[in-house]
Amino acid sequence: MYEDDLDDIRYAAEGISFAIEKLKQSTAHSPTTEDHVWANRILENHQSLRSGQVETLMRYFLTWKDLELWKKLVKSSTCSLNAVSLDLLRKAWKVFSFKAVRVR
Repeated sequence: MYEDDLDDIRYAAEGISFAIEKLKQSTAHSPTTEDHVWANRILENHQSLRSGQVETLMRYFLTWKDLELWKKLVKSSTCSLNAVSLDLLRKAWKVFSFKAVRVR
């Protein structure tokens, strides 16, 4: 069995928690192709995200300076300002600019 197959099986069984764990295992400061794959899988299944997971993902996307992933997450139905610290929003405004971060 290939590692990718095993990861797919574990993702099917464990869901978003497994995918976030895969992101945590990444040592890259800039996201790898695999990091993007896992991030997008999570965003495709965003209905299952808990508030702590939302903030964790926001921190990754901010560190990666990935505005596209940030916006996908912020526009998802599971993201609310209650789930995000004010400090994290301030950092996002500094990295992306307020105009880029605001939701329309």
